[in-house]
Amino acid sequence: MKKTSFWSAVATLGVALILSGCVSGPVAVPSTFWEQTSDRVLIVLDELPEHGIYAKEGSQGLLDVAINSAMATSEAKHLKQQDAEAFREIVSIFEAELTAAGFQPIVYEGEFSLKDQPKLKGKQSGQFEYDLSGLAVESDADEIIVLRLVSFGASRTYYGFIPTSQPQGYAMVQGIMVDTEKNKILWDTGILEGTIKDPVVGEWNQEPDFPNLTEAMNRAVEKSKRFLKDRFFER
Repeated sequence: MKKTSFWSAVATLGVALILSGCVSGPVAVPSTFWEQTSDRVLIVLDELPEHGIYAKEGSQGLLDVAINSAMATSEAKHLKQQDAEAFREIVSIFEAELTAAGFQPIVYEGEFSLKDQPKLKGKQSGQFEYDLSGLAVESDADEIIVLRLVSFGASRTYYGFIPTSQPQGYAMVQGIMVDTEKNKILWDTGILEGTIKDPVVGEWNQEPDFPNLTEAMNRAVEKSKRFLKDRFFER
């Protein structure tokens, strides 16, 4: 049977949208940015995933993918009931850190969905694929920081439809800063670099609430916030 990689089988993860969009990076924050404290920096939180996912990684044939997708396990059902509201704290973290660095950041208070933004026409190398000019005009911002929790939940490796590891807590994040004058990417963590995993402490298979697996998921989300903070504010 023909085998396909985890990323070729993204339908299993339910994150095909991500891989068809912002796959890029990483790009470090330019050192000159820290000298521009008079700039208006807008912080935007992308819409959060509706629920957690059970990400099945590894070498899987197309039939294996279909079988795995159809097998709604107890842990997958449990993860689908989880939310990631705790991730919203990342906005106040960035606001506080930018303020401490001498900036007067602006927090976007409305709902924002990156996937609903128009694609940039005539995109050139180094430019962000989404056109954020409308947001820039609305906020009069010089730079826009978009913080994204792409997906979260648990991940487990499979060979075919046979699991080859214990589940781990999982989160995937991305941070992007764009210069609003030219829609140029000034900072990008990258998608793959922002994949965080955290092992389960103790027994994972604890139906019906899976407390240890849920805690590993929560730790992964917390670590994802630290990852974004460290990547942006490291100098």
